[in-house]
Amino acid sequence: MYVPFTAITLVSLFVGYSLVIRAITYILVSRELADLAHMLFDAAGDGDYDSVDRLLGLAPMEVGVNSRSTRDGWTPLIRAAYFGREAVVRRLLEEE
Repeated sequence: MYVPFTAITLVSLFVGYSLVIRAITYILVSRELADLAHMLFDAAGDGDYDSVDRLLGLAPMEVGVNSRSTRDGWTPLIRAAYFGREAVVRRLLEEE
């Protein structure tokens, strides 16, 4: 049976397509933010002030000092303090 394309059919297809695009974008952005968070944890533990500053500037709300690592449950602030990275601790406290 042939069903002709109508404006409603086209709109339905477009809405479905845009939802798929949104879902893919969400997954990619979520993954990118997770990567940024891990980079922040590593930079904080290493005492890499410039990288910490740059990462906080990229997405301060999503990649923040209170983000907990899935590896050990620590925050970037805890990592920096544990390893004695005073400059990084001060920078992370400014963000909070």
